[in-house]
Amino acid sequence: MEICFSLPKVGWYNAVLQPAFHLPYPDDTLAFVVLSTPSMFDKALKPFVNKKWLKIIRDPVDQCVSHHLSHVKEKFPEQKVDVIFDYEILPSRKPKFLAQTAAHVAGAAFYYQRKDVKHDPWEDLWRMYPSQVWRLVCYPGSPPVPRYSGRPLQGHH
Repeated sequence: MEICFSLPKVGWYNAVLQPAFHLPYPDDTLAFVVLSTPSMFDKALKPFVNKKWLKIIRDPVDQCVSHHLSHVKEKFPEQKVDVIFDYEILPSRKPKFLAQTAAHVAGAAFYYQRKDVKHDPWEDLWRMYPSQVWRLVCYPGSPPVPRYSGRPLQGHH
């Protein structure tokens, strides 16, 4: 259902951020970044929704993830286990943690820039429609795929 990446020490996360975004734990605290995979929909979300079909579900994905992560806490009754979700905010309206930064520090994500790609397959695309290429989506093990507004590119029908 999910992929878990170890963030060996909270101190590694805190080291790359301004103090206002530090996690309030000792630097040697063990942490994990948990990411959903595409199979999560069939293996976790659909069964969760089917079980809860008579109950009120406001946000099925968040409630499903919360449900499953609560079981992780139950497995370690002798340990203090805190689970922080990417949608949680502090009273100051700042996020409790920066999910993208945590993913980068844990090795679960990498921000590709054009200079990082040896054989730039998008050179013509950028030259023809630079304003249409608005984001790159990257999957581990495969090159980034450009996303564009959906209008056909010249010569690409």
